[in-house]
Amino acid sequence: DTLSLHDALPICYTMAPRTQVYASWGEGFEARTAMNQPNARPYTNAPQALPVRKSRQVELGIKAQQDQMTWGTNLFRIERPEAGRVTDAATDTDSYVFDGKAVHQGAEAFVQTQHGAWTFNGSAMVLDAKREGSQSYDGKRPINVPEHTLKLSSSYRWALALPVTAQADVVHEGRRWVDPDNTVRLPSWTRVDVGLKAQQRVDGSNLTWRLGVTNLFDKRAWRESPTLTGHIYLFPMAERTVTGSLQVDF
Repeated sequence: DTLSLHDALPICYTMAPRTQVYASWGEGFEARTAMNQPNARPYTNAPQALPVRKSRQVELGIKAQQDQMTWGTNLFRIERPEAGRVTDAATDTDSYVFDGKAVHQGAEAFVQTQHGAWTFNGSAMVLDAKREGSQSYDGKRPINVPEHTLKLSSSYRWALALPVTAQADVVHEGRRWVDPDNTVRLPSWTRVDVGLKAQQRVDGSNLTWRLGVTNLFDKRAWRESPTLTGHIYLFPMAERTVTGSLQVDF
């Protein structure tokens, strides 16, 4: 069982019209309980609660708005304790304990802009993550953490009697490790989604029609590899999917 609580203190300074620099520092506490897992050796300390540990996050960034453009970038560092199974070689028994920490540090950037009927959005992140102070995985990369991400989106709105907006999205995620020993790694993947949205007003109600295609090019990939109850799962990317909907707001 896992419990996390966090709080942050932001400090902002306006260095120019519509331009702001900021710093954020926060701490939280992480609580874990040693719970035995199915089809695995029992823990010697189950079902005890582990001593509470602290997590920390620091972020430095800048945000600005210029004409029809909004942009920002930031640097961050997150330290979070990691818990897991540790084997005592002398007694050949397993315990569930805090085992060092995971350190995530990297950079993010985003931009939003509009030109007439066109709207563009983009964001990117590069991430250096590793385990520190671990008995077994020191220097290894945490599982299921992509090396980088990229998201691009563009839309065009036709000013017709029935306003219609077309949108296209590109989502890319880098490689990630599947196991804590860093022996199996999922390759990077890219997905393209497209859609149409139309809005109209009928008898005092707002109607929103949507038609979309997820994974337009029907790419095959392992999307992520989460861990649940001590087991690693591989989640595939959904095949090409067409959806349609009607939303009525009275």
